[in-house]
Amino acid sequence: AERAYQHAFVERQWLEVLEYCYDVNAYVRKIFHNLFAQRKATVVREKKPKLVEQVAGIFDALVNMALQWGRQASKSHRQIRVSDLQQFVAREAAQKAAEVEAAKIQAAHNPRRREPGEESPVDKAQALALCFRVVSDRFPITADFIVDDAAKFAEAFTRKVASIRSERSVEERVGAMVERAMMDQEAEVWNLIKGCQSSCPCCGSKCDVLGDHSTHSCTHHLFPAFNGWRNAQTKEATLDACKSKQNRSAAKRSDCG
Repeated sequence: AERAYQHAFVERQWLEVLEYCYDVNAYVRKIFHNLFAQRKATVVREKKPKLVEQVAGIFDALVNMALQWGRQASKSHRQIRVSDLQQFVAREAAQKAAEVEAAKIQAAHNPRRREPGEESPVDKAQALALCFRVVSDRFPITADFIVDDAAKFAEAFTRKVASIRSERSVEERVGAMVERAMMDQEAEVWNLIKGCQSSCPCCGSKCDVLGDHSTHSCTHHLFPAFNGWRNAQTKEATLDACKSKQNRSAAKRSDCG
C-alpha cells in the first residue's frame, strides 16, 4: 500500500492516481505483477539456458545408463529384474559423485588458467554428476518384474525415452515447466504480501494493518472526493478529511429527503 501511494501520489503520476482511486487493491496487484514480471524475465533469461542444458543431459544420461546396463546384464547368467537397473543407476550416480571429488583434488594440486567462458573439469564433472543423481533419485519402481532379455529391454526403454523427448523440444518442455513454476510462485508471493483487502469507506484508501485484525486503519487518507463523494446539498466535491468533524456533519442524502 505504501509503495502504491508513493508511486502514484508522491511521484505525481496522475494517470496512476486515477487507477489508485478507482480500485486501490487492483492497483497494488498491478504494481506487484509488473515488478514480478521484470524479475521473472531476468531469472528466465539467466537460468533457462542452464536448465535446458541440464534436462538434455538428464535425457542423455538416462539413455546411456540403460544401454550400458543392458549390455552388462545380458552377459549375466542369473535372473534379471527391473530393480537391477535401478541399482545400476544408483551405482553410476555414486561413481559420478566420486569423480567430482577426484576432479576437485586434481584441480587443487594442478591449477591452470582457464580461457574466458571455458568450463572447468570440476564444473563438467558436477554437471554430469547432477544428471546422474537426478536420474537415480527419480527412478521409479512400479513393479519389480523379471526381464528376460536385458539388451532388448534397454533398447525398448531408450526408444520410449527418445519418443517422449521428441514430443516436445527440451527448450519447449523446460519453458513450460518454468512458466508454470513462476506462476505458482507469483500466486504464493502475492498471497503473502497483498495485505488486508479492506479500504476506507470514505476515501477508498487501503488498510495497511498487518496480521490478523478486526479494526482497520490506513496511513494515507485522501479527500473523500477521490472516491467519488460530494456534498449532498451543495453537490460540491467533499474536500474534508475522512475523520474530520466537517465531514461527519456534512449533508448526506438522507438529510436532503
